[in-house]
Amino acid sequence: MFSEPDDPVVVDRMRAARAVAGAALGAVPSSQVPGGTREAWGWRGRTLGGPAIGPYGPGWLRVVHSPVEKAGGKLWTGPEDAERLVPLRVPRPRLHLVRQWAEGEDAYRAELYDFVTGGAVSPSPVLTEVPRLTATWWSGLRTALVCLSTVRTERTAVSQAYLDRAMPKYLAFLGVPVPTAPPHGPPRTATCTGPISQGPD
Repeated sequence: MFSEPDDPVVVDRMRAARAVAGAALGAVPSSQVPGGTREAWGWRGRTLGGPAIGPYGPGWLRVVHSPVEKAGGKLWTGPEDAERLVPLRVPRPRLHLVRQWAEGEDAYRAELYDFVTGGAVSPSPVLTEVPRLTATWWSGLRTALVCLSTVRTERTAVSQAYLDRAMPKYLAFLGVPVPTAPPHGPPRTATCTGPISQGPD
């Protein structure tokens, strides 16, 4: 999550787009959802999300912006592709509704997800302390990653050429070849939720 953009034009444009998205998807910010009307900004104001009440109950409304000529491709359709391709056994907020529209040279995409009630494993992508996660949590993560490894896609998070070059360079100290699985983007602690143990597990 990033700070609100410094450019007031971007802030106003994205808030207006979020209002349009909410009306189109029947989702409105509500104090009934944990977090109420808080805003979650993406890099340079490219995305704006927040809790909302919608046709599926508590949800998360996210709006993505792109210049019209760049609206498309894996960054644009990734959430829909994941919803379609990833097995239901992989826990995640489900994507319920999507709408796209353009205003002049600006393209927008609205996405309405389930609301996630669990806390993030870490408040940031960089761990500053060891999270105290339960054995059940780790087992669930392993199961989800095995399920995820079966997904066939043309999308590339990390190229095989990079892995072929980097694995020997950084893991040569192991003294054995390192097997690789189909590369998916790595899970990040700031986007993983789960029960935190109160002590050793």
